[in-house]
Amino acid sequence: MNYKERYSMLRVGCGKAVITPENPAGHPLAGYIRRKEPSQGVHDDIFVKVLLLESGGLRVLITSFDLLGVDENLYASAKSRVASSREVFIAVGTHTHSAPASLFKSPLLTFGDEVFDKLYFDYVLDSLEHAVLEAEEKLSQASVSLYTAKVKGVATDRDDPAREINDKSTLLVFSSRNGDKCGLLHFGVHPTVLGPENLLISRDLVGYATDYIEEKLGVKTCLFVNGEAGNVSTRFVRKGQNFSEAQRLGVLLARQTIGSAPIFTTKEARAEDISVEQHQVDLRLKHPSEKLSEVSFFSEVGREKTDRRSEAAMEGKELLEKLSGLKAWPRNVQAIIVRLTLKGILHSIWLPFEVSSGLFEARASTSLPTLIVSYANGYYAYLAPEATKSYEYIFELVSKQDKVRIRGQIQAMINDRSLKDN
Repeated sequence: MNYKERYSMLRVGCGKAVITPENPAGHPLAGYIRRKEPSQGVHDDIFVKVLLLESGGLRVLITSFDLLGVDENLYASAKSRVASSREVFIAVGTHTHSAPASLFKSPLLTFGDEVFDKLYFDYVLDSLEHAVLEAEEKLSQASVSLYTAKVKGVATDRDDPAREINDKSTLLVFSSRNGDKCGLLHFGVHPTVLGPENLLISRDLVGYATDYIEEKLGVKTCLFVNGEAGNVSTRFVRKGQNFSEAQRLGVLLARQTIGSAPIFTTKEARAEDISVEQHQVDLRLKHPSEKLSEVSFFSEVGREKTDRRSEAAMEGKELLEKLSGLKAWPRNVQAIIVRLTLKGILHSIWLPFEVSSGLFEARASTSLPTLIVSYANGYYAYLAPEATKSYEYIFELVSKQDKVRIRGQIQAMINDRSLKDN
């Protein structure tokens, strides 16, 4: 490859590394307020996976961690370790509820417990560095294939299965000149087939989905990035909360996604086919005690547990009550929002929230997919519909004014209007 060709074409590489603790027993597992026991071992390894896009002088490094999320400390430390100031760095959590909490400092992900493990944290950063080096070594010009599907039988609205959700999955497959294939799977779902009784480290259903895609399509590394999952789960479709059911649903997701031929396959993409915008948005997060006093319907919660919504609201109340005693709280934060566009293929918006399905309107002026990615570049709880008696609304901590502002800004990005940093 000559110099001119190298800088005029999009190059792609991928890599992955295990981030399962060397001693998998004894770690607090993140995600369930009612889980009290630490991990007892590992069922399937968790990973950090890397997709590197290089376009002329632009480098975009997408990293996916099999974790509940990525807090500010993990994001900043990972970026400092593997990305230069000129690179766009994106870090997401798959949102599995069966991975260690001991990588987090944010009370939003630890539920207020002091569980940070520096040795494990350093091990994960070392693993990330190895995965990035692998991706850099494999950089090569690539064509792009796009798969999409309406997925049935995997997830519904977790309070009302009849309510409409975004049930589309999207898969990008980059096929490089060197023979490697790299994948990125997007779907909105809470990976909570495994419940609070599970004490084994696991990727849950998304691990089975990406493993299946890697096997059937010959993909070297397939990342999973979660979508509008705030109110979406497997609650009403799962037949149990065990590993065989996680496998069934993960494989079902993957099979439907790749069940038909790709919508299209591009020729090798050119450098100008990728564009990125990154913005920092100032936000104020309510202290849990403040939110607790605001939610008037808590007087009704707990009187009768007649349905799952009442039970979930009770769990939200328990979480707010636990967090209300904390003095240290991230009140003023900077949300990092990224818009990544692959020209003629798709648009994507990467957000540090759990976004409820249907919160944003689809872009009407194009048939191209617009992916909303949750759990990216930090974690600031939910963006939920207004004043619903739901867990999502209970654990939405952005101020009302900030919510209106940021929803408008995100919708503008979806509609392909420019957004200035505030």
